[in-house]
Amino acid sequence: ASENIEFYEEVQTYKLLFAPRDRAQVARRLWLKYVDEGAARIIKLPDDARRALQAEVMGGGEVSPGAFDWAERETLFLIADNLYAEYTRQAVQAVKDEVTAAAQVDAAKLGLGCGPEGGGCVA
Repeated sequence: ASENIEFYEEVQTYKLLFAPRDRAQVARRLWLKYVDEGAARIIKLPDDARRALQAEVMGGGEVSPGAFDWAERETLFLIADNLYAEYTRQAVQAVKDEVTAAAQVDAAKLGLGCGPEGGGCVA
């Protein structure tokens, strides 16, 4: 999902911030945009991780540069899982298409009338 990629990219920018005040402001913005339960672009995090992050980001104290490290790793795992699942789906479909095309060629060579008018081929 695009919110995971956007979150990851914004965390990379957050990590570059030096001033504690800037970090705190951006961390709160990230929290409200991606982590808070009512966030418009919410990312999936376990409740315990969400609570720990909330304590650091919304607690009023200084927010560490690594505050989002755990959430960032979890988001990267989700991105990788989604990409792998899509790659696998596309690879399986490509194999099915290839087998169907080969079956149509073989059927045509044998004169079986495999095509829309002949009811199609079954791979």
